[in-house]
Amino acid sequence: MRNFPLALAVLLVPLATQTEPSRAMSPASPSPREQLAALLLGTGKWPERIEVRGRILVVADFLVAAREAGGERSDVARRVLDDVLLAILTEELHHQDAWLSDAYHEQAYAAYAEQYDKTPLLLEGLVTRFKLYPDLTTFQRRWRVLQSFVRMNKLHKPDAAELQAQAKLSQDFLTGVAVEAEFWLHEAPLAADGRRDFMAAEQTARQTFEVFAAEKDRPKLSEAAPRMRPGKGEWTMLDPLRTALGEGEYTDLHHDPVADRVFAAEPGKLLGPMRGKTGFYIARVVSRRGGGSGTVDTTTPRGKERLLRSLLEQRRFLEWVDQVLLGTSIRIDGRPLVAPSPGSAGSTGKGK
Repeated sequence: MRNFPLALAVLLVPLATQTEPSRAMSPASPSPREQLAALLLGTGKWPERIEVRGRILVVADFLVAAREAGGERSDVARRVLDDVLLAILTEELHHQDAWLSDAYHEQAYAAYAEQYDKTPLLLEGLVTRFKLYPDLTTFQRRWRVLQSFVRMNKLHKPDAAELQAQAKLSQDFLTGVAVEAEFWLHEAPLAADGRRDFMAAEQTARQTFEVFAAEKDRPKLSEAAPRMRPGKGEWTMLDPLRTALGEGEYTDLHHDPVADRVFAAEPGKLLGPMRGKTGFYIARVVSRRGGGSGTVDTTTPRGKERLLRSLLEQRRFLEWVDQVLLGTSIRIDGRPLVAPSPGSAGSTGKGK
């Protein structure tokens, strides 16, 4: 396993959302982000209008912009989802008077980009190759929303207790823990408009999960979902596993990372169905080993604090996104996305 220099480590940070799964983990209720993803990434008629605090978002406008951006057919629906999410979050930040001014944003982004443009890959190469953004422009839009949230919650100056708590949550990543795991991907069929039939894939995955959960030893191989062994059947660290599953910072906003749930499970645990980038996974953790030569370089106090701060910002940001979707009145073609939760953090714009 390779050691990432600190400059790359900050860009490659995974989100360590730890859970304590049972032996056979059936899926938890979908997060608000995943509910929105199901509407925009799934097949069927495109929604026409999304109403956020009385403001109307016309989905056709997002479709035009996504198609003009180019890329693969399957990228169009995901671009629409990302743009809709950012529009909802931008509206919330304006409502809380927390949106970064143009002047401040330009200055802050230039300082941020400068440190990475000194590397051989440049910032554009780093965010598209490791964070899996389709292009630099998409990253820039997300960065402004994230930094507005960070400033609103003063996460750019976290206290020692917050960083210590984040270090505990991110222990697997920081210490180079590795797992051996096997996966069964039930791929969602791709439609002509670039969307996928995730509903059919989830139904098949649920059937597979029920069969596997009834097995006392190894699950029988499924012809509908061939077995995958990332890392060629050897132990895999968290970041390479995320790459193998097509997960990165870009997709984390759209659905909860599959790799994080796998790393949170103990050997022998069966997990699923879990929504991934192209379908639903069933996974089983075969074995797990402690950290070793793959640890991230955080030898300097300043470097370690910088990495932990980035991990903290990303984790709290995703928590806030779900809170906004829960606490804000959002209607899609007249129907509520989720029932608003009075007094939730999303209604005040503040994270936990």
